[in-house]
Amino acid sequence: MKIDADKTIGTIAGNKAAQAPTATGRAFEEMLSGIEKRAVEQTPASLTIPPVDLISPQALTAVTVSDEALDMLGDYANALADPSLSLKGIALKVHELATMRERLTEARGAIPQGDSLRDLMDEMEGLIGAEIVRFQRGDLLG
Repeated sequence: MKIDADKTIGTIAGNKAAQAPTATGRAFEEMLSGIEKRAVEQTPASLTIPPVDLISPQALTAVTVSDEALDMLGDYANALADPSLSLKGIALKVHELATMRERLTEARGAIPQGDSLRDLMDEMEGLIGAEIVRFQRGDLLG
């Protein structure tokens, strides 16, 4: 099978295919520039990217610490439900919770008052504090 170089394939060329090809290839370049102009004119305005508000590094740190605290509270709840775990094993978890509480307090300081993230962090800090006191009081013995 032999390919004819003068034959146009497809409909992308439109009426530009009737022009005779020149030695410099200008007909093809003109066709491409016409397609580019149509593509730019037909681009919908909805594809423009709206400006993005940047998240402060302090807020990002607070979210990360809060996520870790939630995971740690979930691990603690699972440890309490595990009958094979001794009080010494739970004491290690309580010590980890105390360290996490300090990290929460530090990260919370960078979040402004009235922010819902700060309210969430207050709740987690209170819950962790209550679990530490509950363990230290001996409520898990009975």
